[in-house]
Amino acid sequence: MDDFYSDQFDFIVFRVVVPVDQAYLHVNLQAYSLFDFKADSQAQRMKISKTVGRVTLVLEGKDVGGDLLVTLTGGAAHIGAAALAYRDSETGRTTASVLCAPGHKEEEIALRGSKIISKGLNKTVLFSVGIHLDDITPEEIAEIEKACMEIIENSLNSFTGLNS
Repeated sequence: MDDFYSDQFDFIVFRVVVPVDQAYLHVNLQAYSLFDFKADSQAQRMKISKTVGRVTLVLEGKDVGGDLLVTLTGGAAHIGAAALAYRDSETGRTTASVLCAPGHKEEEIALRGSKIISKGLNKTVLFSVGIHLDDITPEEIAEIEKACMEIIENSLNSFTGLNS
């Protein structure tokens, strides 16, 4: 029985199938680098990166059945906070909830980012944020927060290309 579960776990976690005809498209858009590729006929992903001072911020998105799974990382990547946002079809309002790991400060970026993307695209969005720099200064924090909001707002056009 242990071998069965071990084999099943190995297949799910460690094996990755990449189609031979996988296409990559690289487009430079202002100060952002956009990598848009189709992993297979069922899933699409996008990636935007921007360097601010000592850190490169990377926003990645994946279509999940018409919803979006989005991550924003920089420096030592991790999950510091995650927010789920959705549009209420009856009221038209965007609602979001956020969870934050103890000692992390990404809560506001996750909450605002999930709401911006959900409202802009009328989709359910799960958005995780993890940005870490050793010995970060208050000035760097302000620059990074500003750049995060710019990346998020500029990502809306890229997300519209993701379909289920």
